[in-house]
Amino acid sequence: MTGYAGDDFLYHFIYHGEWPTKHISAIHNVFEWIQSVINQTQMWNGRFIAQGLVQLFMQFPKEIFNIANPIAFIAVGLLINLLVRRKIREVNPIYLLLTYCTMFYFLPDFERAVLWLSGSFNYLWMPLIYLGYF
Repeated sequence: MTGYAGDDFLYHFIYHGEWPTKHISAIHNVFEWIQSVINQTQMWNGRFIAQGLVQLFMQFPKEIFNIANPIAFIAVGLLINLLVRRKIREVNPIYLLLTYCTMFYFLPDFERAVLWLSGSFNYLWMPLIYLGYF
């Protein structure tokens, strides 16, 4: 439930280059969003899934992210637990609690990696996608 910070504000606007241009314009439809993601990916860092999700979530009220992000955190913990235990029916609550405590303690810079909108898509949501694949 943190506020917007740093890059979050930039992702609300259409990327025409590495950064939003002097004459900025907000994203108003799916085609502008796609073009902005393509431009930002080609000219900046190539992380099109994470950056595309950031730009998508910036088009909606912050409350949607505030609900979706804890669900993603819970899902990552569950997936880690399921992959380690290899048994879907036997999710031990003690191990699950230990997994969440370990994630909280060992994730570097927790507030930027999990709570910050831009950071969470790079460092929380992408592992969710990767673990979901496994």
